[in-house]
Amino acid sequence: MKIYLAGPMTIRPEDFNFPNFFRVAAELEAKGHEVFNPAQNDLNKWGDMEGVRANANYRDCMNDDLHWITRHADAIYFLNGWEQSSGALAEFFAARSCKLKFFYEDTL
Repeated sequence: MKIYLAGPMTIRPEDFNFPNFFRVAAELEAKGHEVFNPAQNDLNKWGDMEGVRANANYRDCMNDDLHWITRHADAIYFLNGWEQSSGALAEFFAARSCKLKFFYEDTL
């Protein structure tokens, strides 16, 4: 299954919640899923955490994320705290519009 990870990032400025994104991505990949990890995408695009802090553009990030959700994802997996994230809320509604399967960190 192709799964998009959604969760709080910008409201966690100390590390953008990257450790949790990487932990859950590894768990899902170990189960055989293809995972779009927006934290990994950001690092691929801007090199490292300093590059992300200095250069990440919210609109570019949302463009990449929503494109993958609408074009590739079968499911979306919400990390704890997603309800406080405006980006994750946008991803929620895009995924719902595309009729994706929904999973939540607390329930798996």
